[in-house]
Amino acid sequence: MTRGVSYQLAAASLLLVVACIAAVPFMQAEQRRRKVQERVAQHAAPYARATTADAREKSNAGAAVSGRRIVLNWLKRLVAFDPSHQDYYLLRWWIVLPAALLFARLVVALAQTLLGSSALLALPLVWVALVRQYYRWCELRRLRMLFEQFPDALSMLVRAVRVGIPITGGMRSVGADSPNPTGAEFRQVADQITLGVTLDQALHALAARNQLPEYGFFATALALQSETGGTVSDTLERLADVIRKRVALREHARALASEARTSIAILAGLPVFAGGALAFINPDYFNTLFTDPQGRTVFGAAVTSLTVGIVTMRTIVSRSLS
Repeated sequence: MTRGVSYQLAAASLLLVVACIAAVPFMQAEQRRRKVQERVAQHAAPYARATTADAREKSNAGAAVSGRRIVLNWLKRLVAFDPSHQDYYLLRWWIVLPAALLFARLVVALAQTLLGSSALLALPLVWVALVRQYYRWCELRRLRMLFEQFPDALSMLVRAVRVGIPITGGMRSVGADSPNPTGAEFRQVADQITLGVTLDQALHALAARNQLPEYGFFATALALQSETGGTVSDTLERLADVIRKRVALREHARALASEARTSIAILAGLPVFAGGALAFINPDYFNTLFTDPQGRTVFGAAVTSLTVGIVTMRTIVSRSLS
């Protein structure tokens, strides 16, 4: 009976992997199609004249793809995967999915020493959680790069405005000269302005797309400047100075938290080092953790408690920095 349940769980996990792999190309195609539609709609909205036939055709097309779009959006939210940011992922999806599944199987194997075969039921959940955590980490890494590159981008924009280049031309110059991901974001803003989107709308879309407070400051500062008047270069220079101080403050906080991160690494490495030394000195004594049922229980409990402790300490440090 237990073997049959294991086979069923393995088959269900395999089907889930195949479904996710098959859904990724559709997610990418949907993302590209949505971008093209948004650009065309933003450019043609002032001149559009909808007819009854056009409305009926759009309604039928929307009904045909609504179900697929809902499924794809649900899958993207489930694993925190964004096809537009896949260039900033360190590993391709066809490597992440099987690697996460293998690691999840190891975690569940450790849990089986405590809970028995019923722990296999958690395999899909652990697998999805690992994939989601990886893509979330990649997104946080991209946002950190945007945050650190933003002061230099603002300084480039200030220099461009001071030599007489319009603010829209300065956006395109920053997009061409800045490293990614900042360059890609500013190029997208410049393309939107070229298609007819106002500067205020493009900048607020930039802030909403990346959820970075500094981009919100940038959009608000330029919106207020356009309403109240004044020199754009002075406004951008003050904003660049404020954001540069925020970057320095964050780096200072990370330096102060380095002691805590070092303590986490030492506390996590000591049990591994001690276990390896014990296995080398007295292999028979160490093998009891894997051959004896009570030894496997102790080993599973030790690994679980160590994992919970590491996650708790890292969560405390991350929340303190945020």
